[in-house]
Amino acid sequence: MIKKSLIAILGVLVVVSLIISACKKEDSEPSSDLPNPQISDSDHDLPYTNNSWMAHVDDGISLNQITIPGTHDSGSDKHSSKVGWPEWHYVICHDFGIPNQLKLGVRWFDIRLAYDGGDLTLHHAKYDLHKNFKDVLNWSVDFLNEHPSEVVILMIKQEHSSASNHDFGGAVYNKMKDRGLHHFFLEDRVPTLGEARGKIYIVRRFQKPSGADFGIYTSWPDNTTGHYQIYNDVGFYVQDHYSLNTVSDNTKLVEILHCINLAHNEAYNNIFHLCFASGERVASAETLWETANGINPSLNLDLMIYPPFCKNCGVIMVNFAGGGDDNPRNCAPYLVEYIIYRNFGGVPY
Repeated sequence: MIKKSLIAILGVLVVVSLIISACKKEDSEPSSDLPNPQISDSDHDLPYTNNSWMAHVDDGISLNQITIPGTHDSGSDKHSSKVGWPEWHYVICHDFGIPNQLKLGVRWFDIRLAYDGGDLTLHHAKYDLHKNFKDVLNWSVDFLNEHPSEVVILMIKQEHSSASNHDFGGAVYNKMKDRGLHHFFLEDRVPTLGEARGKIYIVRRFQKPSGADFGIYTSWPDNTTGHYQIYNDVGFYVQDHYSLNTVSDNTKLVEILHCINLAHNEAYNNIFHLCFASGERVASAETLWETANGINPSLNLDLMIYPPFCKNCGVIMVNFAGGGDDNPRNCAPYLVEYIIYRNFGGVPY
């Protein structure tokens, strides 16, 4: 009996050790070929599509005045990231890859890149997600060629590398230049939707390496419950309280709704309101899906019953855009759609 108890305790310690190591950015790479029958090679069918929802928004509206669905750690999807079991429970943030996130209606993407000798690979902390910045640019350009009414916002951060702004920023800029700078809106200001349609809008979480136009810049304190920052007359209010080990889902929801209310009240102040609905409790051995499933359904309901005049809700960044796949699809699969509907008074456009 004692022997069985010791084995059980050791098993728990191994899982906790794996979870804690996922948050450390400088550990060696784990094996990514562990068996997991729940991971397939391709995305499942989408629950809906919103390929051209921005076509129904007026040209003269500033980009910061639009309610925009976004995804946290956009590249960490279940099917293409090649993250094995059990790590995928606290590394994978989405069931759908970026091309299908675009089809769902997501327009703001959290792109985290590791610099490796000029190459730029997508990472979630130390985990290589087996795709690169060139892939993201190709997916974005291809989508915009088919849907020129839309704007794709790429918010770029350096992850799991420590290159200088000169080297990292230079590599990002060169990849953009290779794809064609005419595909980008790079002025350091907030454009109207009409000015930015059909373009990729760049938001940098790193200082630009030169004097060339390179999009807008933002930065915020780690794990912030709310922070204002203004740089070159472009403002950001960011709620990115991601470490939820000591707080309830309700506390996080209050912070989310506070950011949404600020977005409504400050819609004409040249400020982006960036609201992360994502979070993690990996120290408590809660999977990212479990955390999202505790937050997304309540946020979905709040957006459904929000007053029709509250159209400006900012940028809402989610985990598991389009839901999680558990037959039937769960984790508030229609949340992206209800974020989009806020632009039209909470009803389908």
